[in-house]
Amino acid sequence: MKTFGIKSIPQVILVDVSSKEEIDRIMGFSTKDAYLKTLNDYLNGIGTLAYLKEKLKADPQSAELKFQIGQKYFYRGDQEAALPYLKTVIQTTPFHTAEHQTSAYYIGTIELETSGKTARLEQLAKTANDDIAQQSYTALARYYARQEEPEKEAAVLEAMADRFNDDPQALNSFAWRMTELEMKLEKALAYAQKAAELSEVGSEDQAMILDTVAEVHYKLGDKASAIAVINKAIHIKPDDDYYKKQLAKFEQMDEEK
Repeated sequence: MKTFGIKSIPQVILVDVSSKEEIDRIMGFSTKDAYLKTLNDYLNGIGTLAYLKEKLKADPQSAELKFQIGQKYFYRGDQEAALPYLKTVIQTTPFHTAEHQTSAYYIGTIELETSGKTARLEQLAKTANDDIAQQSYTALARYYARQEEPEKEAAVLEAMADRFNDDPQALNSFAWRMTELEMKLEKALAYAQKAAELSEVGSEDQAMILDTVAEVHYKLGDKASAIAVINKAIHIKPDDDYYKKQLAKFEQMDEEK
């Protein structure tokens, strides 16, 4: 995996058998038809890195081509090759465009990984579109978790939950992590309860969020509420062993916790 700079899965990497060089790669999940089309295109030399670089020779001012090339290098883990293309994109495109914001995000993650610089991602978290903002918040939170800086991690997750306070998954993620850090528990409870209200009644997602609500109650020392809420999750998923273990944990809780 290190040879090809793989940082996430799933990925499919096409390699030239004779040269052992990468042809290109397919990132993430897609439909069967989309996957087969991309695969066939790559096998026919269409849409590959080499293909895009040839097209750029004919259209050297194309920000779209530079973005696509920079993105391919970024996915390959070749930061040195990616940066010139990505920097050109953010210098020549309006901030509101997807190419600009995504390029800025890639540059921000490189800066974070190589030198611990957070400013670019912090700015994107506040001003970019929802998708890039969430990715920026998440990258910052994971960085602070790796650095073992819980106060900064909690602050980033709180800011993300504040911005996306109508997204039950964002609210739940904040609340659950606060139970692990044992920080901001009162706000975690409020946000977890809101997430449960926003989720589909009787769904697996709601059961998962109710577990978070129960866990926050547990961390706050409220045994009765923890038991009452986890029983709601068990009602939705009666055969779930994890929720049953949670109930047993809460029932054993010291009233003075």
